[in-house]
Amino acid sequence: MSKAELQRFLQDVSANPSLRKAFDENPNAAIAGYEIAPDEMGALKSRDPERIKKLGIDERLSAALT
Repeated sequence: MSKAELQRFLQDVSANPSLRKAFDENPNAAIAGYEIAPDEMGALKSRDPERIKKLGIDERLSAALT
C-alpha cells in the first residue's frame, strides 16, 4: 500500500475533470498510471469517504470522489 500514491491520485482526480470523468467511466483504466494496491482500489471504487479515510487519507481528499 502506498499512501503517497493514493494521495497523489486523489489530488489529481480533484484537480483534473478529465481524470475524474475517466475514473467515472472506467476506474481501472484511470488508475492504471498509479501504483494503487487492491485494497486501495476497492476503497476508491466504493467512493465511500469513511473507507478511504481508514487508509490514512485526510477528510478533504477522502471526499474527492463523492
